[in-house]
Amino acid sequence: YGWKSLIGLGPAYSVLVLGLVTDETTAVFVGGAGAILMNPIVHWAHGNKGRGWLSLGLNIGVPVVGYEVTGSGYGALAGWVVWHAVDVGLLQRHWAPEATEAKTALGIQSLFVMPMMDKDRKGLTLIGQF
Repeated sequence: YGWKSLIGLGPAYSVLVLGLVTDETTAVFVGGAGAILMNPIVHWAHGNKGRGWLSLGLNIGVPVVGYEVTGSGYGALAGWVVWHAVDVGLLQRHWAPEATEAKTALGIQSLFVMPMMDKDRKGLTLIGQF
C-alpha cells in the first residue's frame, strides 16, 4: 500500500521545496507537516499502529539528524527523502494476514431501513450487505 503515501508525498515535497527555495516560512511549515504526517496516517488507516508510530518518530528524528549533520534545511530534506523511500518500500506492506469478515447468524453484515416519502407514495427501503 506504499503507493498511497506517494499520492500525498508528491505535493507535500513540492510545497516544501518551493518554500525552501523562496524562503517562505508558511510553505515550509505546510509542506513539512504534510511530509511528516502522510506515511503515519496511511499506516494507521491500514491498521498498522506500531508502524505508524515508528514512521511518525522517524519522520521527525531523521530530518533533525540530517539538519544537524549538514547544518541546512537541505540536509533535513535529504534525510526525509531517504527515510520515506525506506518507509514506502519496506514498511508499507501487508505482512499480516488480512482480517476476515465477521459472520452473523443470518449472514447479514449490515442492514439499514430508510423511510421513503413522496406526495403520492410512502414506504420503506431496505439497504444492506448480505
